[in-house]
Amino acid sequence: MTSTGLAQDRTANALKRFFDVVALGHAAEMAAMLAEDLALARQKDRFRFQTIHLLDHASFAEKLRLLRANGADINAQNNEGIALTRMLIHPEFLTDVLAAGADINLRDAAGETALMIFSGAPDGWEMVAAFLQNRSDVSLRDARGLSALVHAREGLGSAGATHILRAAGTPD
Repeated sequence: MTSTGLAQDRTANALKRFFDVVALGHAAEMAAMLAEDLALARQKDRFRFQTIHLLDHASFAEKLRLLRANGADINAQNNEGIALTRMLIHPEFLTDVLAAGADINLRDAAGETALMIFSGAPDGWEMVAAFLQNRSDVSLRDARGLSALVHAREGLGSAGATHILRAAGTPD
């Protein structure tokens, strides 16, 4: 292997290690790695997922703060337009993400917002409620012309999501 190939392997291994720490490790370990290489906060994998996409529930706010302080884009999207708002696993994290400057109505490649995605998810009603409480735009439609309410009815969305969306005045 050439010296260039060895350097690329080391870089790929360091990036994988950092991605693993963001997803599953401790914030202190993440901070130490960022102190050695600030660029880790903005790196992408082959699908253009960035480190910010990998935030897990453990030390979420602290890890988010570290990534943002080191240049991570809160609205980063992968090659399909998937952003952090769409990957959140609990409503309580939405407040931190929005406080960091996330666009609550950011659209993916299909024109769908996180509200639309969670509306069509079987267990998405809590996230739907959180997005609505934080003023997600219920009037938006995706590239096919479908509203969040249609996503809830035609997807695997729960009756709770449909009820919440109707109460918020979401159009058909």
